[in-house]
Amino acid sequence: MTQRTVSGTLRQLGPSKIEKQVVDYSYLEIDEEILKKVCTFEGLHGKLQTSLGEQITLHMDGPVVIAITCADGRTYCAERFGIFLHLCLGIILMIGLASLLTGLYVLAANREPSQHFGEFIFFGGIGFVFLRGAYKANQLLQRARMGNHLPNAIPIPRS
Repeated sequence: MTQRTVSGTLRQLGPSKIEKQVVDYSYLEIDEEILKKVCTFEGLHGKLQTSLGEQITLHMDGPVVIAITCADGRTYCAERFGIFLHLCLGIILMIGLASLLTGLYVLAANREPSQHFGEFIFFGGIGFVFLRGAYKANQLLQRARMGNHLPNAIPIPRS
């Protein structure tokens, strides 16, 4: 994704929903610009709310707000995720790979692969779901780290 900054007066926060430490906004209005389908980490949600009507700079990676620079010049970012979440990601990745390899083994080990195609679909499907989940979780972890690289960024706890 491309990183960019959007500066101006934060005029309005659209409707939002909080799910798994991520806040999804239908839109944010900064000056005359409307940013649609924007999300951020839960810790930055409070900073956005308190910055209504103030001059801010949003540091974005695609549709994700990774850091906020407020009118006082301070930059806030999401706190880094702990090692436990990285371990969980590794486990999800291993389950996905094991399921996918099991599905391939079922096809390769049988003389009549067409009779075991359903098993391949089952194990391959499970593997695909887990690998896709690991991919999405990894994207979230990478975006959470991006804000920490900004100079003098103050990490805010996620919840």
